[in-house]
Amino acid sequence: MSEVGLARRLDSKERTLLLAMLGDVVWTLLALASAWMANSVALWANTSRVGMETLLSVLAFVGVYKLARSGRSRFDYGLGKLESIFSLLGGVVFLLTFILVGWQALERLLAPQPTHGTGLGIAVLFLVSFYNCGFYLRLRRLLKQEHSPILHTQTMLYRNALAASSVTFLCMLLPALFPDAEGLYYLDPLGALMLCGFIFQSALTLIRDSLFQLLDGTLEESMQMAIMRTLAAHFDDYQQLHDIRSRRSGSQVFVEIFLEFPPQQTHQDVLGRCAQIKHSLEAEIPAAVVWVVPVGGALPYRRLAHAV
Repeated sequence: MSEVGLARRLDSKERTLLLAMLGDVVWTLLALASAWMANSVALWANTSRVGMETLLSVLAFVGVYKLARSGRSRFDYGLGKLESIFSLLGGVVFLLTFILVGWQALERLLAPQPTHGTGLGIAVLFLVSFYNCGFYLRLRRLLKQEHSPILHTQTMLYRNALAASSVTFLCMLLPALFPDAEGLYYLDPLGALMLCGFIFQSALTLIRDSLFQLLDGTLEESMQMAIMRTLAAHFDDYQQLHDIRSRRSGSQVFVEIFLEFPPQQTHQDVLGRCAQIKHSLEAEIPAAVVWVVPVGGALPYRRLAHAV
């Protein structure tokens, strides 16, 4: 993967997260003002959710900013794990939001009250729904181009934000249109509980995926199949496969392949075949950094230091 391509993707990711962070700060202030003017637990729950998400957006931008400017003098695999750490923090933030919002919603469900002063909140929710939709589509497009824990976290965040703002908008609009319908009093806490479902599911997904990557879990099946396809295509270039090791560091994938070659081949021939396998696999997995390590049949691969 070229340094120019990496820099271009980081610039695009960094620019998107910066815009998202600034937008979230503005929406947090507007959500706080609308909740202050109304007596709606759904609006306060929405404000809590937006505040937590703004904190997560700040952390995501700081992480990508640091990643884009980090060298590898101290970290051989870069700072990609930092993305997974921020993704894990995102899961914890979602979990805290779930507890806070759920507690408020259950209290109001046991004692439903009519809402009033929700005009500003309805207007803000209407506008923020379009904002969330736009950023969700933009982040999903970036995520298809590059696997990144931070982008995955932010995409889930804006997906939930879109669902949450739409549900809260309807829960505020209907009681405002029909103020005498006492049955609609329950929409406020029920809407907040619906938000809890989205938030809880996202928290579990982020925590599970982040821990899996931090513990160097195996690559996805599609990438494992790409490695096996490449080795099968070069089956005549080596004598035996000894081991395959892989790890993910943020948006990058590192693959080490230990191969034994026929003893009659020259050193130059072995290096040339290693280079061909390396280039073929990096073409299959654009985000991969591949090392092909030639090993001897009588020697454990850990004692050999030459890799292509």
